[in-house]
Amino acid sequence: MNTFDERMEQLQTRFRLRAVADRERLLAALAASDLDEIRCIAHGLSGSGGVFGFTEISKAAERVELAVDEGGMQVVRDEAATLLGALAALAQPL
Repeated sequence: MNTFDERMEQLQTRFRLRAVADRERLLAALAASDLDEIRCIAHGLSGSGGVFGFTEISKAAERVELAVDEGGMQVVRDEAATLLGALAALAQPL
């Protein structure tokens, strides 16, 4: 493994740890119907997920962000369910 691969592996591990915290934040924001916080979490995951190779999370987060901007709270909850599932799967041991 070269230096780049080692560094990317470290960054992916950090992303996984952050994703666990983001999942908890997202659950709390959904419970409070806090659209600003939901958008903020989704926006961060949308960008960083793709950078670190977690395209499923990136795409799901993008759909949540769009739902906040264009849909009602039920649409946000529906899209967030997919993102929450992807985040939960990411938290599982390798």
